[in-house]
Amino acid sequence: MELFEREDERSPKIPYPAIAGQLFPSDRKQSLVPFLGAGASLGPSGTGAEPPVTYPDQADVDQALGALGFSGTARLFMQLAVRLAAKIQTVETAAASGIRPPNPLDVAAAAKYPPSAGQLASALAFLAEYDGFERPRRRVRTWLSAADSELVTLLRWIADLTEIGPSVPPLLSVASYYEFTLQRANLWQQLRHIFENKQTPTRTHWLIARAAEHHLSRRPWKDYLIITTNYDRLMELALEKTAVPYCVLAVANADQHVDVRFSAGLQKYLQVDDREFASLKEDHARKYPNRFTLELPKPVAIVYKIHGCLYPELPDRDSVVLSDEDYIRYLMQMYDAGGMIPSQITALTELAGFLFLGYSFSDWNVRAIYNSVVKQRTASKKTKIKDFAVVREVSHYEAAFCHVGDDRISLLLTDLSRFARRILRHAPARPRQDVAAAPAP
Repeated sequence: MELFEREDERSPKIPYPAIAGQLFPSDRKQSLVPFLGAGASLGPSGTGAEPPVTYPDQADVDQALGALGFSGTARLFMQLAVRLAAKIQTVETAAASGIRPPNPLDVAAAAKYPPSAGQLASALAFLAEYDGFERPRRRVRTWLSAADSELVTLLRWIADLTEIGPSVPPLLSVASYYEFTLQRANLWQQLRHIFENKQTPTRTHWLIARAAEHHLSRRPWKDYLIITTNYDRLMELALEKTAVPYCVLAVANADQHVDVRFSAGLQKYLQVDDREFASLKEDHARKYPNRFTLELPKPVAIVYKIHGCLYPELPDRDSVVLSDEDYIRYLMQMYDAGGMIPSQITALTELAGFLFLGYSFSDWNVRAIYNSVVKQRTASKKTKIKDFAVVREVSHYEAAFCHVGDDRISLLLTDLSRFARRILRHAPARPRQDVAAAPAP
């Protein structure tokens, strides 16, 4: 593993020209496969204005704690408790005056960009009335005499304000609870409601759209592959506005068939009539992943959605991987007769490295896919291939995972938006006839 720091650090600098050369190669080969995680779709982070908090005078706090006989760690805990109580009192006083924050579902649905995993978990927990504090609530009840709802509110405040633990359980657990209590069809409907108005690609999407455009403009031998775990359509929107022909692949949960969605302008790009285009669609329908190969007259950009897609053209084809049960099913089906990875994807990743963008290596199935690719590389004794991951910070687990093997993944420690902007500085000029097709990223 190699670790490259931000420009303001003293560690090795990120080799932007070299990476740009791999993302925008001069030959016809794709040497880096973009792999977009949840972070690639997140917009600029910002915190809303909070009401000013008036904390008790420290002398009064010290006097009260002294009278109670607290010292050492117990005294520090009580000082923290007093400050937390002051913040809670400020918010509850504002709420009593009619100033209440919107519920998590409305926040996620109205937002310009897709929600993070935590925000989506909060929205689903709100809908399902999920109580993630059942165990600690029972414990606290032995010390405090209060209603369950009051204890849940108290515990949630402590989690939110101290960040000592999440106030909402992990997304997989919340989704599983929602699925069992409110049914899968309802979960699918709510996800579509949350994601349907997200229409603003990020700088990362524009970067990859430019790379796909560059690849297809050079009359390549093969399609251009983009892999993503995101349900949204932001990558497709960036491709459309960059005039890049594409198709989307996702594997349906019900029958394990590959669903194929062609871009609006694909028929014109392929230069085929209505009958031929209908035949192409039929030829690619109802196939299992290990028997699926995209066969089109011209190369296109392929967007392979590992966790499914929430597109409107196939409203009844649930392909979303979200709950614990989804992940278990996915891993089981990876090794059954039909498989889960379209054979076309396997072929396109044989000689190319991965460029992970906005991904934290926390998904079981993605780790399994990556390990499988690395194993195939080793078995086939291909030329040494380098993978990269753009991350804002590095956890101990990520460092260990990326270190396994010989220079397994090089970590680029920087912000995604900054990375995309710097790479684009080294990108070649766009084809003149298509320059006006897309807005500047």
